[in-house]
Amino acid sequence: MLRTSEFILNFVLNACWQTAAIFVVAALASCLLKNAPARYRHTLWTVTLVACVVVPLLTASRFVPEKISRLQAVTPQAQSSTADATHGASAVAENIDHLGSPRRKTVITTNRSVLLLAFTYSLFLIARGIRLGRFWRCKERLRRSATHLGVPHAIEAAAQRCRQLLGIRGAILARSDKAYAPYTIGVRRPLIVLPDAFCSTTDEARLVSVIGHEMAHIARRDFLTNLICELVALPISFHPLTFLIKRQIARSRELACDELVTEKVLAANVYARSLLWAADVSQQHSSQAFMLSIFDGKFLEERIVKLMSTNRWVRGSLAA
Repeated sequence: MLRTSEFILNFVLNACWQTAAIFVVAALASCLLKNAPARYRHTLWTVTLVACVVVPLLTASRFVPEKISRLQAVTPQAQSSTADATHGASAVAENIDHLGSPRRKTVITTNRSVLLLAFTYSLFLIARGIRLGRFWRCKERLRRSATHLGVPHAIEAAAQRCRQLLGIRGAILARSDKAYAPYTIGVRRPLIVLPDAFCSTTDEARLVSVIGHEMAHIARRDFLTNLICELVALPISFHPLTFLIKRQIARSRELACDELVTEKVLAANVYARSLLWAADVSQQHSSQAFMLSIFDGKFLEERIVKLMSTNRWVRGSLAA
């Protein structure tokens, strides 16, 4: 039990500074990819999130050289057990101390402190797991409330057009009075749930824009990627930078879907105007961990500006 608690404490201590270091490197790389397609930045931030978990795990398990893990918690018992082993090397260490500062820092704690911190961290993980469980229940509740009956013919026609342009076969459309905005849920049998407000329009461009964006999530397998990211981020969800990393993942994901739609489905000016219409008829909602929406990240203005910069005719079209 004590050995497990020491591992947990070492993981938390390493994650505190290693996450910050990895985030700084990723932020610099993201700046270099500023003008590149958004899918590259999405891959970058997804890899960053995975690295923020894998690197502390490796250093806490001593799988990597000690010089990479500079901070380690040691209990008095562990310190005394290693004292004899290091006594013989102390003379050699004294002769080379002048070559540089130590590369490893040891934090000495009591057994009680280690167990208390490990217990607190375990309670935190349980609380975050319960939160994710609630999000999953909300997703399943929305799936059960969705009905395939009453979907207008215009929506089916727009969906068929998007399937052909994006090369998708299994996307299913449904409507629900519980949906506040268009949602995409599921991996093997993806389901696009539309609010009733979206089912009342017959404007083909608007329908193709909304459905095309949701099908872009399906084409990119964003639901599976998002599910993995939520589970991977759980051990480091205590770190403030984890929230920023997940926000960058959501931001780049939505921009990547916008680029895919404007590349294969609709012109940027038509798509931008449709996004404004969709935002006007949608209700305010909070982001859900296991449901992808066209308005995830709450940075619609940035997306519109991005679309305007990619098409010189968008500005005049939006002003018309």
